[in-house]
Amino acid sequence: MTSRKQQIIGNVDWWLLLGYLLLVFFGWINIYSASYSETHTSIFDMSAEQGKQFVWICISLGMGLFLLLFDARIYHVLSFIIYGLVMVGLVLVLLFGQTVAGNKSWFVITSSIKIQPSEFAKFATALVMGRIMSDPKFSFSPGTSLANRFHIGPLSFNISKNGMWAIIFVLIPAILILLENDTGTTLVFLSFFLAFFRFGFNWLFLITGVLSVIIFFSTILYPIYYVLACLAFIGGIALLFTRQLLGGWKVWLLMMVFFTGFTLTVKPIYDKVLKEHHRKRIMVLLGQEKDMKGSGWNVNNSKMAIGSGGVAGKGFLKGTLTKLKFVPKQHTDFIFSTVGEEWGFIGSTALVLLYLFFIMRLIWVSERQRSMFSKVYGYCLACIFFFHFFMNIGTAIGMAPAVGIPLPLVSYGGSSLLGFTLLIFVFLKFDSQNMHILR
Repeated sequence: MTSRKQQIIGNVDWWLLLGYLLLVFFGWINIYSASYSETHTSIFDMSAEQGKQFVWICISLGMGLFLLLFDARIYHVLSFIIYGLVMVGLVLVLLFGQTVAGNKSWFVITSSIKIQPSEFAKFATALVMGRIMSDPKFSFSPGTSLANRFHIGPLSFNISKNGMWAIIFVLIPAILILLENDTGTTLVFLSFFLAFFRFGFNWLFLITGVLSVIIFFSTILYPIYYVLACLAFIGGIALLFTRQLLGGWKVWLLMMVFFTGFTLTVKPIYDKVLKEHHRKRIMVLLGQEKDMKGSGWNVNNSKMAIGSGGVAGKGFLKGTLTKLKFVPKQHTDFIFSTVGEEWGFIGSTALVLLYLFFIMRLIWVSERQRSMFSKVYGYCLACIFFFHFFMNIGTAIGMAPAVGIPLPLVSYGGSSLLGFTLLIFVFLKFDSQNMHILR
């Protein structure tokens, strides 16, 4: 019994667990502050957001302790099954789910209980990445073997077939979630590519992604022939200096065709596919519109609330803009504005440092794993956590588009809290059995 207890509790990384508990508690009291009203003064009021979040916290902690009882090797065995079940859930929510806040991504059980399958897709995808990339034969690089290269017809790419399978397994949930009209969660799946670079992913793909973003915004802001002329110039320089790096002139030509085609489709996508509020948010982000009462209302008031907090903040439950509900969705996507107003620069900095400590600890614990499966999973978790943290705070201070990405463990939401708790406690279990698992 003692050895079993030691395996479950004694080997848990207490720094990660402490970071988790601090973030959850700090989030809860800020949700209480953001939702506070004269009719809902108790932090345990079950009819208000703070009371509901308390219930989700209790459920999450119970689930986390329960997860520590399982043998960590079960996740390796069941990874594809878990992934498949979650993908079925994403399909079912498209067919039978209800639309909440413009996203058809929810199973509504009661008026106060809603489940979002996309939050659990991150966990399932991280497991599958661990399973695929822990194969001793796995590599993103195809090496010298032509048979191991991913190819389309006569074109051969500088990536292995199993590396392409890893990308496909990330894209499947991302596409399904995009069909739900949940742009924010879709973007979160880009974080898996950050983890890929730790395990040998070609940096050329990062350059391609960055160039695509630059082309997208440039085509919106400038005439298309300017963008195409710049693309032709850069392409000519690339042909002269990076032909061997790209894998020959055929791959270079394919990339030029891709970028040209992408440039030509940006305007039609922007005008016909993106909704009006998406276009407004992009123009506000690029500084082309000063929409103080429309799509820029949340961000502008969030920045105002954060700035009004000064150095030390106005004090807990004393944020005037928070109390007057100037920032919509303040207890969810814009919870950081409450932190900025009531806790000031000191409190905001402390929260940011706590997040950075937690992320760095995730990376450090990932590096010490003897199992490649748990190492890959840990890096996926760290990158997901970082992407949420970076995008949410970036949105709150006006440096990123408002796409609805919650602040992990701090924003209100049962599915988000359960999803992150699942991710974190499974990793804690992996680490607690680190010395017993060599796969």
